Amino acid sequence: MSFYNYSTVNSYSSEGAKSSAKALYPAVGELVHERNVLLKALADASEHCARLRKERDRLKAQLAELEETVATLRSKGKRVVEDRDRLAEVARHREGEIARLANSTGDRDKFRQVKALIGKRLHPDNDQTGGQIEKIARAVIFKEIWPEIVKIDRQE
Repeated sequence: MSFYNYSTVNSYSSEGAKSSAKALYPAVGELVHERNVLLKALADASEHCARLRKERDRLKAQLAELEETVATLRSKGKRVVEDRDRLAEVARHREGEIARLANSTGDRDKFRQVKALIGKRLHPDNDQTGGQIEKIARAVIFKEIWPEIVKIDRQE
C-alpha cells in the first residue's frame, strides 16, 4: 500500500475513530467511575471483614472465659453440695446429742435429788434422833460415800 492510500484510509478511520472516541470516552468514564465505586466498596467490605474478624476473636475469648467461669462454678457447686451433705450429717448427729442430753437432764435431776437425800440423812452435822452409835455409823458411811458422789458430780 502506498503512503497516500494509507493516509487516506487513516484519515477516514481517524475521523471515524474521533467520533467513536467521543462516544467511547463517556462509557470509559462511567466504567472508571464504576471501577472506583467497586474498589471503594471492596475496601469498605475488607475493613468490615477485618472488624468482624476482630469481633469474632473477642467473642471467642469471651466465650472461653465464660466456659472457664462455668467450670469453676460447677466445681464450687459440687463442693457446696458436699459441704451441705456433711453439715446435714453433723446436724443430725448434734440433734441426737441434744435429745440424749435432754433425757440425761432428767437423770441429772434424779442424781441431785439422791445427793441431797444422802446429804440430809447421812451428814454428821444433821441432828437426828438416835443413839451415839447411829451417829458414828452415819458419819463413817458419809465419809466413805461422799467423795465418790462428788467425783461423779464433777464428771457430769
